[in-house]
This record gives sequence, C-alpha cells and structure tokens, in this order.
Amino acid sequence: MKTLKDLGARSTESEKSYMNGMGAYQKENDMLYDKLVPSRGCASTLHGELVRAANRLYYEYTVNGNCNAIRDVFDHVEVSFMFQNFIDLIDESLEKEILPEEVYEITGKVREMILESLYEPSDYFSDENIQKYDRLMDAVMWYVLNTEDGPVPLDYENR
Repeated sequence: MKTLKDLGARSTESEKSYMNGMGAYQKENDMLYDKLVPSRGCASTLHGELVRAANRLYYEYTVNGNCNAIRDVFDHVEVSFMFQNFIDLIDESLEKEILPEEVYEITGKVREMILESLYEPSDYFSDENIQKYDRLMDAVMWYVLNTEDGPVPLDYENR
C-alpha cells in the first residue's frame, strides 16, 4: 500500500478549497457528482456513492456546521447513523488502494470535527479545519478516478 503522495494524488492547496470551488479535483468532482449521484437516495454504483458520501460530509460541515451529523445518546454524543455509514464506506473502500493508516487518519479527523460540532469552538471553520474536509475530498476523488467502479456493498445501509 502507498500513501496518496506516493500514488501521485493531487492535494488541495491551503488557500483553495472545494468550499470556494477551487479543490484539486473540483472539475472532476462536479462532473462525477452530476453524472453519478441521484437527486435523492443512494447512488447505483460504488463510485457514485463515494462521491455522494464525501460531498454530503463536506456540505454538512460547511453549510450546517455538522448539526445534522451528530446525535445525543443519553450521556454522550455520537456521529449519526447515516454519516457514520458514509465514513465507514470511505474507510472500507479507500483502504484497498491507499495506506490504511492514512485513510483512517483522514476520516478520523472528519469524525472528530463532527463530534466537536456540539461545542463549535471559535476556530471551527478555520482554514486548518476546512483542509481536513478538502483532504477527504481529494482522497475520495483520487480513488474514484483511479479504480474500477463496482456495486455498492450489499451490507451498506444508506439506501
């Protein structure tokens, strides 16, 4: 397994982001989103669902501050079922081509951001935090552009 850098993946620069339409794979993301992601419900292919998952995670952070991605369970907060399934799908797919430790680091930082949303510190929408989501988008887009598409896993529950 190799790192994204070793695989030649592009990386969104800090002054650019998918939020302002300047992500490293922005054109490809926009084209694949229009082509593979239905207006509602699960995509019909793995690549389509990965594009949908990454974009939903990004949108939830940048537009809603992750308020829909958490749920209060008795004495603690968890990532909501749908968003955790998105993260799990990204982990399980990308770890087949990208060094698993790097994949888990990327998705782990997004998961931490979701859990921190309840407290929303003053720097929640900082460039550093936006880059965590840009890195997720870059990784998913590299995977989609460099692997063969297939079916959505049968046990995937975001249908």
